[in-house]
Amino acid sequence: MWENAATFAAGLRVPKPYGDYIMLEILQESGGVTLAFSDEVILASLQDCAKNEGIFLSPDGAAATAAYDHLLKTILAAAGSRGAVQHRRGVEVHGCHSRSGGD
Repeated sequence: MWENAATFAAGLRVPKPYGDYIMLEILQESGGVTLAFSDEVILASLQDCAKNEGIFLSPDGAAATAAYDHLLKTILAAAGSRGAVQHRRGVEVHGCHSRSGGD
């Protein structure tokens, strides 16, 4: 349980997610990773997608694109892997590729 969970990305602010143990088991079995970003990084991703792609994401959607962009720059690029970022409404299969932002 995450007591006092706080973020402006309301869709991610879930103190006790349904199926949390199942998600953690799948994450461990798949060798996946979890990422956490500050509200400032999420907001920068939201603003960057709006500016460069003309898409105004929800804050939780911007967290997914921030994660995807981070993975492209680090883990996936180093491993030559393909990947997807799970978003609560589906799977983000691309980030804002014209992005200039950081991690």
